[in-house]
Amino acid sequence: MMFLPTGDVESIDWWKRVIPVGGGGKRWGDPPNVEGGKIESISSLSGPTFLLTEKSGRKVIIRLLLLDEKGHGRTLSELGSEHLNSAFGGLQVGKQDLLLFFRQDEGQRADELLSAALRDGDFDEGRKICGRVGQVLGRFHIDSLNKKSLPNDERKWNARLKSLEDRVLSNTLWRAPHSYNTLATITHRNFGLQAVYIDGDEAVITCCHDGIPNAILPTSRDYPVIRDLAAAYRSLAVLCDELGVS
Repeated sequence: MMFLPTGDVESIDWWKRVIPVGGGGKRWGDPPNVEGGKIESISSLSGPTFLLTEKSGRKVIIRLLLLDEKGHGRTLSELGSEHLNSAFGGLQVGKQDLLLFFRQDEGQRADELLSAALRDGDFDEGRKICGRVGQVLGRFHIDSLNKKSLPNDERKWNARLKSLEDRVLSNTLWRAPHSYNTLATITHRNFGLQAVYIDGDEAVITCCHDGIPNAILPTSRDYPVIRDLAAAYRSLAVLCDELGVS
């Protein structure tokens, strides 16, 4: 289901009508205070995004998700991980996120810091930045394992790999090694170097929401956690290719 807002979404009056009453959806968490506030549209690759400046001066990022698969933004929020800048509230229709409210990101994006280091030929600094990205990703996965550990299901995983073999016409058999201690948990689903903000000694994962790509891809809730790691490597490869670094 795709949601298209009607009316002037860049008017604070529109938000006054939608946020307090839920706009026909189910509100959760703490809604921002729109009374006396100012709203403006900001550029984002993630879809319609707005900056709300509350009367108190607090700045809130509001994401309007035109398409969503299963409300993963709220799921990440419920982890309560200090390593995520996850939504502090939102609006759902059914089990899909429609609006998500975030604190404004602080610091600099890891991909921008890494790009600057590579342009300067400072590969030691580049490795440090990549290391910090990996560390915060690992800490998030530890938090998610503690809150949302999933059952070990070897047959289910190998059946999924068999379907992938058929899809890509593989000449080899793909099997996932399992043991009694094999653990599983949820993924971030929107990870990459651009999703990590570094501010001094602190590193936080942002982009804690789903969106159009996951909503239109074939339905699957069985992505391994290594998907996040693969997304990190892919974003690194894209950045290096753009800079001509090998």
